[in-house]
Amino acid sequence: MRDLTKSILNLPWTLTLFGMGQATRLLLERGERGGAESVTAALDAVARAAEGELAEPWRSACGLVSGVQRSVVDLAFDLARPDLPLATDLERTASDMLQAGISAVRTAASQDEPAPAPAGWGPIPDGESWA
Repeated sequence: MRDLTKSILNLPWTLTLFGMGQATRLLLERGERGGAESVTAALDAVARAAEGELAEPWRSACGLVSGVQRSVVDLAFDLARPDLPLATDLERTASDMLQAGISAVRTAASQDEPAPAPAGWGPIPDGESWA
């Protein structure tokens, strides 16, 4: 039980340090050829190693979620570049909606007037009481 507790506590710490190390490596190798690719390879290797230790159905769930995450990231990058010829009308519409939403939030945040206080439930009709 002692070794199990040590292993359980060691994993998050090790993963945190690994992530910090890769982030540092990415920043230091930012302009160098292959910097992002080497960090990507290291992250993928650790993810594959962890996935390899999973038993079913956890391994299948991990693969499914990983695929969805990768698709969402691809879509997000595509939406950020609506000028690309690969962007579909749906992607352009989603991008326009996102940009309109951001603009609305900025407009609302920049207003100097405070929002009006809520009116509540309204007046109590004659003859009724709270008691």
